[in-house]
Amino acid sequence: MRKKKYFSSWYLFAAVITQIFIGCYSQNVITSGYSSEDITIDGQQMDWENKLNFVEDNKMSVGFTNNDDYLFVALITSDRININKILTLGLTVWLEPENGKKIGVRFPQKFEMKSLGMMRPESGIDTDGNERNLREEINELIASNKEISILNEDEYSLYLFDGTNKVGFSAELGLVKGQFVYELQIPLEGNSLSPITLNANPGEKVEIEIVTGEFEKTEMAGNRSIRGSRDGSAAGGMGRQGAGSKGRSGGGNRIADTNQKIDYSATLLLSKPN
Repeated sequence: MRKKKYFSSWYLFAAVITQIFIGCYSQNVITSGYSSEDITIDGQQMDWENKLNFVEDNKMSVGFTNNDDYLFVALITSDRININKILTLGLTVWLEPENGKKIGVRFPQKFEMKSLGMMRPESGIDTDGNERNLREEINELIASNKEISILNEDEYSLYLFDGTNKVGFSAELGLVKGQFVYELQIPLEGNSLSPITLNANPGEKVEIEIVTGEFEKTEMAGNRSIRGSRDGSAAGGMGRQGAGSKGRSGGGNRIADTNQKIDYSATLLLSKPN
């Protein structure tokens, strides 16, 4: 009798754990929108109206749309720490189709820290009066970074493309009214015009991860913007909190935000035409 009760309790426990696991997993499944026309990759957000989901933990919005030939990805944020991370550390979108090999799309590439005046406190961009300088510097970095690297799962570069390519992998950055816009075009398996494609088609699932690089210890030690200024606030001209932040812009929290990489992942179901 005791064995029977023990078995019933164990079975119930296993069933509960399984349901919890399935529930958590299903929450990460996102269905891509379907568009019969291509999204224009121009660093603007007009094509993404009502197609974005806000990710509070990362203080950014993401969107996914596909047609028969391409998967389109958008990331939009007004958080200046996020903008700094993307432009200085680079951003990689990892894609693993259910019937193909994992690849990474790296854009933009990582910049040397010394090339970013916007990260230095002496540039004086942490005041509203120097907002124009910040915008100009971000736009200069956007204009100078046009290369897309296609990586294998070991982060070895397989191909290097011009980001303005129209028939294959294409990407663009933009800054519109304080909103930093990242757009990416990924050719799907059915695309006959691209020399390399993602081995996925509408109706199939793709594991996706969007991640920045991380600051090296030497960069963190040598740059005051990473450690924070003397008054305890994060330096680097962050000014007011970006969209989605909560509470005061406390020094400890903002420094922790600076040191933590962007890391978003989900299972993406590519839509079929209706």
